[in-house]
Amino acid sequence: MISVIITGCTSGIGLAFHDLVTYNSSPNFQYIFIGRELWRLNQQVEQTYYELDLSKSGHIDWTSVYGNKPPKKITFISNAGTIDPIGRITVDNTNILRKAVNVNLISPMEMISSLILWAENHSISIRVINISSGAANNPIAGWEVIACLKQE
Repeated sequence: MISVIITGCTSGIGLAFHDLVTYNSSPNFQYIFIGRELWRLNQQVEQTYYELDLSKSGHIDWTSVYGNKPPKKITFISNAGTIDPIGRITVDNTNILRKAVNVNLISPMEMISSLILWAENHSISIRVINISSGAANNPIAGWEVIACLKQE
């Protein structure tokens, strides 16, 4: 079985992906949706949902997610992100900035690192796909939180 994990499944591209695969799912794929406010989704019994606020933590116990049935392959789609705060970074919005850095950088690093280690210990092939906005490639004034995360 192939497992597909996607973060940020409650809005935007992540929600569109969720809606597409839950209505056209294949028995060869297991989908794991990670997001906050999962109540916003039309959750399907055949899928796995993991509620997590990435502004606070990216820690996931992968053994508890998969139990004793690890997949042969995993595709991890790192899609969650935020652009807050828009505008200048000031003393008044540093808490929002810290949350954004957690969502956009630290929590994905935690999740992906722990998943890679877990997958290696179980001889599972893993692929990581990072979704990014156009602002990561074409900086926009006031969007520093994502403009600094350009990926090559």
